[in-house]
Amino acid sequence: MTATTHRTSRPRTRRRAKAASSRGRRPTTSCGSRWGPTWAYLGRYKGQARVHTGSDLKVFTTWSTERGLDPLDPHQVGRPQVEAFVG
Repeated sequence: MTATTHRTSRPRTRRRAKAASSRGRRPTTSCGSRWGPTWAYLGRYKGQARVHTGSDLKVFTTWSTERGLDPLDPHQVGRPQVEAFVG
């Protein structure tokens, strides 16, 4: 029984280590810690869903900043701006 327990505990350790290392990776950006909520939002996604959602957020933040808007300020970016982005 010890051998079975030992074999099942090893993959868990590897998975935990892999999950922890993938959580620590963030896209390279010059932005400061105020982007913490964005990283927290992406943290709930895994795999390709995280990649695609991160890409969508990057495109939206680029679009917003090109128009002089702060994408994290709800007073500057609201429904009309999001509709202009989508449309």
